Amino acid sequence: MYCKNCGTELPKDAKYCKNCGEKTINQLETKQPNVSSPYKPYNSEVEESPNPQPLQKIVTESKKETPDHQETQNNSNKIKSNNLNWILWWKIDKDDLNRQIEYYNSLKITQSYRGISTLLVLFSVGLSIILIITGILESYALFDAVIFLFLVIFIYKGHKWAMLLMMIFWTIEKLYGLITGGGILTIVWWITFMGPFYKAFRVEQVRGKKLEE
Repeated sequence: MYCKNCGTELPKDAKYCKNCGEKTINQLETKQPNVSSPYKPYNSEVEESPNPQPLQKIVTESKKETPDHQETQNNSNKIKSNNLNWILWWKIDKDDLNRQIEYYNSLKITQSYRGISTLLVLFSVGLSIILIITGILESYALFDAVIFLFLVIFIYKGHKWAMLLMMIFWTIEKLYGLITGGGILTIVWWITFMGPFYKAFRVEQVRGKKLEE
């Protein structure tokens, strides 16, 4: 079976594409409601209904019950939700969460939340070292970099405690920066990193519960 969106080869029982996250035909078929046509075939021998339903009402009801119309509406809601993901960093789409768990070991580092969190931490550490060398940051910032490097190893391995500690350290560091005059950029920096950190934590939390069942 192949993904209808990107063409990636998938297992027969796959519900989501491991490359682009698109729902597969199996998933769509399970969600597709049984729709009966609102129109009846013409039969001259059958007596016409005394209260015929207006054509406009029939068309309106047909649109409401059409699976394609429902799928389009769901996609529209998903796009609106994705636009708020940056601000509402603690929100994670249910389908996305299921995809992260189903393809936990096969997702690329840039697709899994633990992988994205790892890359962000490494980027932050690298940037801090550059700023320390150039004299923009004080040398004490190197202590934070060492802690982050220690935690990122366990974050990539999927340890919830490391993700939780990372969120705590990151919040304390940015709160201190905000108090010392960091401004709005500090808040933006905090939100940008907290989203993947928290979502990686949620994936491990839900995945752990499923493994216990």
